Amino acid sequence: MQVQLRRAVEAVTATRARSPVAPLSKPEAKALDQLSALLKPQKKSATQNDAASLLAAIYANPDDDAARLVYADWCLERQDPHGEFITLQFKADKSKAESKREAELQKKHGATWLGALAKVTLKDVTFRRGFPSKVVARFKGQRDVEQAGDAPQWATIEDLSWSLPGAWSNDEARWLEYLPKHARPRTLTVHRHSFAQLLE
Repeated sequence: MQVQLRRAVEAVTATRARSPVAPLSKPEAKALDQLSALLKPQKKSATQNDAASLLAAIYANPDDDAARLVYADWCLERQDPHGEFITLQFKADKSKAESKREAELQKKHGATWLGALAKVTLKDVTFRRGFPSKVVARFKGQRDVEQAGDAPQWATIEDLSWSLPGAWSNDEARWLEYLPKHARPRTLTVHRHSFAQLLE
C-alpha cells in the first residue's frame, strides 16, 4: 500500500509538471510535500543495520568462527569493548594480564552481552568465543517465557541447564520441545524435581 501511494504521489507530481493546470494552493502544496516525505522508505542507520546483520549471521550459524571474528573487528573499529573481549577469548595463549582483562570485561559488560537472557539466567554464565555458551535458565513465569523465550541469543548456548532443581527424568529428548526455538545446546541438563512444577 505504501509503495502504491508513493507511486501515486510521484505520478501526480510528474503530471502537474507536464500539464498546464491551476497551481496548488499553499495548504495543498504543503500537504503533498508532507505526504511525499512520509512515504519515503525509512532507513535505519548504517550502524544499526551492520550490527543487526552481523549478529544475525552469528545466531544463524553459531559454529562459524569467521562470523564472530568479523563482528569483533566491527566492534573494535567502533571502540566497542565486545570486540576486545571476543578477540581475547579467541587467543590461545593469554598472558595473566590478558586473562585478567577478559574477566574484567565480562564482569562489567556480561549482562549487556547476554541481552534478553540476562533476566532469565543465573549469574554464573560461561562465555566462549565471545558469546554466552553455558547458562542456567530460570523462567519464573509466563512473562519470562514471553519476553525471553524466543530471544536469538539462545543460539550460542551450548550447555543449558534448568535452574529448577530438576524433573523426574533426565531424558534430554523429553525436554527439547520446551526449549526456545533458537537454542541448540549440545548438553541439556534437567535436575530432579517435580515434573509438573517444571512445566508450570
